[in-house]
Amino acid sequence: MPFKLEPNDFDADQEVLSGPELESTIAVLGDICSSVTNGGSQAGREKLKELVEKLKARLNDPSAPFDLSDFDLLEMSNIRRNGTLDLKLSTETSETVSASRKLGSDKLWSDDFMHKHLALLFRSIDNESPGFIMAVTDAFIFRATAMLPPSHEFVLVPEDRSGPSDPCEVPQMGPGTKPGVIDYTVIVASPSHITKLQVDTYWQPILDKSEGEKIIGAFFIAVANANAPLASLGDQLNTVVLEMSARAKSLGKSHVRGALTSGTRWSFIAMDLDPNNVDAKYWVSEEIEFRAPIVGSPDVSWTSEREPSLIAAILSTWVQRSFEEFKGDEWFFTRT
Repeated sequence: MPFKLEPNDFDADQEVLSGPELESTIAVLGDICSSVTNGGSQAGREKLKELVEKLKARLNDPSAPFDLSDFDLLEMSNIRRNGTLDLKLSTETSETVSASRKLGSDKLWSDDFMHKHLALLFRSIDNESPGFIMAVTDAFIFRATAMLPPSHEFVLVPEDRSGPSDPCEVPQMGPGTKPGVIDYTVIVASPSHITKLQVDTYWQPILDKSEGEKIIGAFFIAVANANAPLASLGDQLNTVVLEMSARAKSLGKSHVRGALTSGTRWSFIAMDLDPNNVDAKYWVSEEIEFRAPIVGSPDVSWTSEREPSLIAAILSTWVQRSFEEFKGDEWFFTRT
């Protein structure tokens, strides 16, 4: 179903969109507005500008009247969902997963180390806390990048949309700080180029069209709202899709991939953009979830076929192919 912000989302006694969340929404829509080319819909651009102005007014004056009943953000941006990515049967993926376990076996973040680390997190931290969500997400990213071939190196960029007020200030990071906005960008490039990435005054890589032509890929990861750890990832999907569209246009790419995660649950997203930036379509995978190790088990054992090695293998594969058009792969098939 299309995403609709409801008028009561902005009532004075509601906290659905206010403060940092409202600022985040304004920032995302601002990116979309600035990235739309003259080939896009003039009516759509004007509608987006109108929405941004309404949101800014609400931010400055919480009592300002507000009506969002006519706004559908994805529709206004000419972005449509084209289908679902269904995970292939375990009989089709088991051999590839087994092979992935051997990758990076000589590195710190081997498959065995990842499993032991995750087991420790499950035992030591509240499984619904922001710290747990971020730590599990980090573990998958570290394992996925450990599987990259020698011809690929990476830079992991933890992002803070507002940016620090001072170049020496450490950005505040954490899941749910700005729900639905990109928290990590994994940049993949050749060893010779990885040290030549252009950075801004905050030492953040500048991902523009020029850089997009030189790197192998940029994969975007959004961490789900920690205030609702059990909620469906789909509740935050639309903002992530809008953000990915803006990033792809900035990089000058027609194809881009990313993921939305709560740590133990992952939804993978593939997006295709029209070469003229007029419209875009995307696919979203079913939620892939794994559960805690069986209590008392002598080995690190997981209660689902969709165990951590599968998620890490998908993530590693997609990080490397983030600028490629998705036409089906060893993990998913498309369903419209």
